[in-house]
Amino acid sequence: MNTTRQLPRRDSGFSLVEVMVGIVIALIAVLVIYQVFVVAEGIKRNVTGSGDAQQNGLLSAFSMMLQFSDAGANIAVAGDELDACPFVDDIKATLRPIPVLITDSGADATSDTFVVNYGASQRIVTPVGFKTVPVVFTADADYVVQSPLGFQLNDVVVLVSDSGGGSGTGKCTSSVVNAAPSVPDADGYVTLAHTAPADVSSYSAGSMLLNLGPSPRRIQFDVDANGTLRSQELFHIDVDNATQPFSAVSTPVPIANNIVLMKVQYGIADPVTGFLQKWVKATNDGTEDWSANAVLNSKDYIDLSRIKAVRIALIVRSESYDKCAYADVCPGATTNTFSYTLFSECDGIVCPDPLVGAIDPTPGQGNYRYRVYETVVPLRNAVWNLHKKT
Repeated sequence: MNTTRQLPRRDSGFSLVEVMVGIVIALIAVLVIYQVFVVAEGIKRNVTGSGDAQQNGLLSAFSMMLQFSDAGANIAVAGDELDACPFVDDIKATLRPIPVLITDSGADATSDTFVVNYGASQRIVTPVGFKTVPVVFTADADYVVQSPLGFQLNDVVVLVSDSGGGSGTGKCTSSVVNAAPSVPDADGYVTLAHTAPADVSSYSAGSMLLNLGPSPRRIQFDVDANGTLRSQELFHIDVDNATQPFSAVSTPVPIANNIVLMKVQYGIADPVTGFLQKWVKATNDGTEDWSANAVLNSKDYIDLSRIKAVRIALIVRSESYDKCAYADVCPGATTNTFSYTLFSECDGIVCPDPLVGAIDPTPGQGNYRYRVYETVVPLRNAVWNLHKKT
């Protein structure tokens, strides 16, 4: 007797065709999910990259604004005295009252460089007179000045002769206080032992001593070939080097990366009113020369005190590559271009033409997100110590 019994269809399992169809459907679902994930991850990277660019731009602008705010501190108030210092074609060596020195790159699409200069005295910011000024200073000649509490160990001091014939015609030399000041005498005079100054020749009775504090700053900001914004101390104090206490220069410190362009301009005040008159590049525009060479070698304190503000423009690039950024067609676009205009707003103040440019896609640079930042920073110490031509 045949005992074979046909099972119902629902109990017989899946056929090979059904299994293959199920696998195909599952693969299609996986591919769709993967594509959705890729698109979502790309959007996430772009948003994160744009956020990183924004953070880099804000950090860079904030760091430079802090330094610009201190520009000229401890120097502007002594500008008339420091105007006697000789012209020196080196920002690292000059003692003239230059709050900010901008070096123009020579091209609108290349980053500028600038140096911020200020003192750091916490006790006295005005120059003080001597009790007696030797006709010739020797390497071990102490300074005797009337300032009971104005100086302390490791302060950087600048000996300034009177201006005599005008700007740049006097003499200046710097040294470091290397011992605690003596106890003041009955008239308030103290004796300051110090490292040997570079210039030990004669100084007149009208000479003054300026205290720059224990850590005066001369900081250079630039953008290297890799797009890294850097700061570098140019006024590094080496108290163990008795003959050249300011000879050592520190290593550049990175601040932010992916900086495509940094441009800086001076805000120049009217010599009579003292109010902001115009924005200028650090070049010779045919009416006035504000190049780095002119500022170092020919500008007197009346001119230097006209530098009342600076304005900065930054172009920052995102970290992540985006094949669709600024593309006419996506994907596969080859004409990606990011166009920009810098310094277009002047608010009625005379200014040079805006800086107009574009970042082309070769080699693929157009495939990034960009952010543009502009800011104006008033030089507070120059504003507070107003100096007008009479």
